[in-house]
Amino acid sequence: MAPALWDQILHEIAPIPQQEVRWHVAQLIPRLQLSEGERQVAVEVLTEYLDDHSRIVVVFSMQALVELAARCPAP
Repeated sequence: MAPALWDQILHEIAPIPQQEVRWHVAQLIPRLQLSEGERQVAVEVLTEYLDDHSRIVVVFSMQALVELAARCPAP
């Protein structure tokens, strides 16, 4: 069975260091249907991206984190 799309994005594509890949991953993540555990992995990826040398990657990562937080139920 092929891995799920979110799994491929978060585990195979997200670690690629190329900035163009990273900013596209940051744009894709908020559009995925993720479970709580999957969302946590996505947040970890995006948090790591905040240390990227590319300002574009950092900005798209911050935007993605905001979008994910807006979809989460309040505690």
